[in-house]
Amino acid sequence: MDFLSDVLIINIVERVAARSFRDLFSFMRTNKRHANLCKTPDVSKAFGVDCIALLTALCLSHEKLNFMDHLWDDGNPMFCILWCTQHMLEPMPRFDVIDRLLTNVEAANSLTAKYFHVLMRATGMPPINEGRILADF
Repeated sequence: MDFLSDVLIINIVERVAARSFRDLFSFMRTNKRHANLCKTPDVSKAFGVDCIALLTALCLSHEKLNFMDHLWDDGNPMFCILWCTQHMLEPMPRFDVIDRLLTNVEAANSLTAKYFHVLMRATGMPPINEGRILADF
């Protein structure tokens, strides 16, 4: 694997990331080059089905927390929206964190996040003018 190009390895990692975070972390541990390539925005955006498992994992390591930060920064839509819903379940939701999560996802051009963000602003305080909400959407 050391002779493969970065582009090919990133393509492989994107496919692994779309399936299982455990396999992705195993791949990251093989060597430093792989670990660095797994932190690219393309890999973060490809991460998909295992978002719930990652968010509900009881055993959090530095590796998982760092990867979650990359998913947040790169605006992975599924991860950020699921994390927002977890924040909404708390007795005192942190709307500033929710707003930052959704802003990152909107920057990654996710229509789902944009819709969710408009709903959050429409139901939040202080009330926003309906015309402004429709213009944003």
